[in-house]
Amino acid sequence: TQSTWGLNEQSRSFCSKVMARLDQSGLAQRDPSIFRSEEMVYLHFYLPQDIAHDTVEELGKRGLVEFTDLNPGVTAFQRQFVADIKRCEEVERKIRYFLSLIKSERIFFQSDTDTSDLASLTLDDVDSQVSELNVQVTEASQHLEELTMALNRKLETQVVLRSCDALFRSMSSAVEQNMSEHTHEDPLLDHDVEASRDGVSRVKSISGALPDSRIRTLESVLFRTTRGNCVVKFGDEVVTLVDPRTGEATPKRVFVVFTSAQRVVDKVTKVIDALGGNRYTFDSARLSSDLAELNDSISDLKHVIDGTKASRSTLLHRIAASIKHWEQFVRQEKMIFHTLNMFRFDDKRSGIEGEGWCAKHQLNQVNHALLHGSNKSRSEVRSVCTIVAPHEEPPTYFITNKLTTGFQAIVDAYGVANYREFNPTPFTVITFPFLFAVMFGDLGHGTLMLIFALWMLKNEQKYLKEKPGEIFMICFGGRYVILLMAIFSVYTGLLYNETFCVSINFFGSPYHAHAIKPLTHNGTWNYTVTKDDHTYPFGFDPVWKQADNELEFTNNFKMKMSIVFGVIQMTFGIILSAFNYIHFKDWVSLINVFVPQMMFLMSVFGYMVLLIFVKWATHYENTHCAPSILNTFIAMFLKMGAVDSVDKGCHQDALIPNQAGVQMVLLGVAVIAVPWMLLAKPLIMRYKVNAARRQRATFRSRVEETDTHPAFHDSHEIEHFDFAEEMVHNIIHTIEFVLGAVSNTASYLRLWALSLAHGQLATVFWEKGVVETLPKGGVFLVVGVFVWVMTTIGVLMVMESLSAFLHALRLHWVEFQNKFYHGTGRKFEPFTFIGSLDESE
Repeated sequence: TQSTWGLNEQSRSFCSKVMARLDQSGLAQRDPSIFRSEEMVYLHFYLPQDIAHDTVEELGKRGLVEFTDLNPGVTAFQRQFVADIKRCEEVERKIRYFLSLIKSERIFFQSDTDTSDLASLTLDDVDSQVSELNVQVTEASQHLEELTMALNRKLETQVVLRSCDALFRSMSSAVEQNMSEHTHEDPLLDHDVEASRDGVSRVKSISGALPDSRIRTLESVLFRTTRGNCVVKFGDEVVTLVDPRTGEATPKRVFVVFTSAQRVVDKVTKVIDALGGNRYTFDSARLSSDLAELNDSISDLKHVIDGTKASRSTLLHRIAASIKHWEQFVRQEKMIFHTLNMFRFDDKRSGIEGEGWCAKHQLNQVNHALLHGSNKSRSEVRSVCTIVAPHEEPPTYFITNKLTTGFQAIVDAYGVANYREFNPTPFTVITFPFLFAVMFGDLGHGTLMLIFALWMLKNEQKYLKEKPGEIFMICFGGRYVILLMAIFSVYTGLLYNETFCVSINFFGSPYHAHAIKPLTHNGTWNYTVTKDDHTYPFGFDPVWKQADNELEFTNNFKMKMSIVFGVIQMTFGIILSAFNYIHFKDWVSLINVFVPQMMFLMSVFGYMVLLIFVKWATHYENTHCAPSILNTFIAMFLKMGAVDSVDKGCHQDALIPNQAGVQMVLLGVAVIAVPWMLLAKPLIMRYKVNAARRQRATFRSRVEETDTHPAFHDSHEIEHFDFAEEMVHNIIHTIEFVLGAVSNTASYLRLWALSLAHGQLATVFWEKGVVETLPKGGVFLVVGVFVWVMTTIGVLMVMESLSAFLHALRLHWVEFQNKFYHGTGRKFEPFTFIGSLDESE
């Protein structure tokens, strides 16, 4: 592959030596671990200024290094590349302007870009092209805006002239008709007719156009302002004008105000201007000719606007072919300059220095990126990268895939793992959907969820590009989580033998019911039940659905099952804490925290799980003789290990041989474990710190005697150790663990409670919606089935699934992860171009 890099012979030789050295030191690329975060190294970079840009660009393409800001005291406006960043922001502003016009014109453009096409671009070329096109587009848009506003004015004038012409014609004909009637019928009133003509000639009119929503306001305000000394007429025609600046459409109506006093005219003018109306003056004798000229002007103006739109559209089509490449390139350039601002400049050597974190197994890729940057700049000077001692805790970096990304997000929502801390995600991939399915177990509901998950996987590439909505994208982001939850729900549904709350006889029940004729006066049928020699092979026998004690049996089973699952998961969490102690070589915590915690949990709740399995495996002829596990535990603590008697008529009170003696031993182990957890670790740490301090004092006295000054660094733990603080901290953790062991175990009963609620809701919806309407048929059956479908989807598939999801989340965060997971780390965020355009959108 080196031949495709464009490296010369000297560079290829250098690269081969680097790869050989990496292989010898064990730093060559390897498969990432899924159980712990990647090993990180802190790198120091020295980049010559002429190749710094290209080198950082190559690192950004690969997303390998999280750079550290070496100029924390320098403000953003005082950094070296602030002018380049402002330049990129100005180009981005112009590109956003282009995009708004392209989207408004509904011009198609390629939404995804090929990063290989960006290699030939430079910031100077993109800036000059975008600036030149911005001038052309801005001029065309301004010219189009002016033309559109002129057209709107002319269209408004046209409607005013047309409406006023029709209004004056109708009023003039009415006056002439009235005058003619008075002339022929009553010639003695000729002087009144002449007075009427003089009054009409003295009337003044004010015409214009006003937004249709303010017409009634104008009428009422004029009536109050002029005290009724004016007449307002409105035209029937409404013209809708679109503002070219805002794109808002405003319907307008024509008005004409008639009055005779000049003082009233002044008031009317002020009211119209205040309401945002436009006034027009015209000669009533030339209305027809003015209207004809205006129609010709409007036709010519529309032709000019169409031509301007066509030329701007052609320009925008040309821009649309490259705009996404420009946008991605400018965003990358801006990110590069922001990263370079984190470097420290070395003016003496004409270079810049940077530092950052990188995964240990990706060091070879970092060196490849440095070589690419040097050769891309055609420079003979090479970049230098060395591993240095870090001054802070390394970030946490997990490599995930499509399947584990959703589960890793669930874990990170609680808190990012500390560096090299055990990662619970590989186990959460199985335990989270399983605990969800325990609460949501139903073959029918699980199948519906499985269909939804498979549909999302089928359209995965489509929705990765389109991104239809925020809420849907949340579900789409967890599509693999939903897939596994659905698969486990189908599995637990088969175990519970529930399909939309209905049991199906898949394998043939060994129980058979035979009806007997009614023996009572009300005609009640009796049944006899016979049983074959075999057992139902998988899951619950469907005959339990018809049993009178079905709810009692399932509740008892699921309650004990929840306790078993809870104790197993909590025990596993404590075991994982031991792996953390071993990895970090914390032998004090391994012996004085892990061991007593396991002793306490196993002596109390591990013993409870043992009794549950023993009771399940024991056959009792009389169920009343079965010992109560709850009463057994109460007696164990209150009666110092004594076994509580069940009943005088029962021959066996104990579940296991010598139960009282075993309980006394377990109770003693639990009592010993508590002070062990409480006192051992602080006392041992105090002893070690005091010993280290004495050793340090002895060493310093010898140094003074020999008059030598070797480098001696005080341990941070020795300097800041406070026994009282450590003791209080340990007391809190001990109390939290002891009480938490009880409360966390009880918390797992939510598995039983939600499973019961899910089954009972499904049963109610089925019986009320389908079973009870089935005999009635017709419309009742259709409505009942519709209600059942809606409640199944809305309540069970949406609300119940969300509830089960949240409860499974709580069980993992609180009951499981707090046994070994601190979650106070910092996530590794490398400098990368991947996804930069999606984030900007």
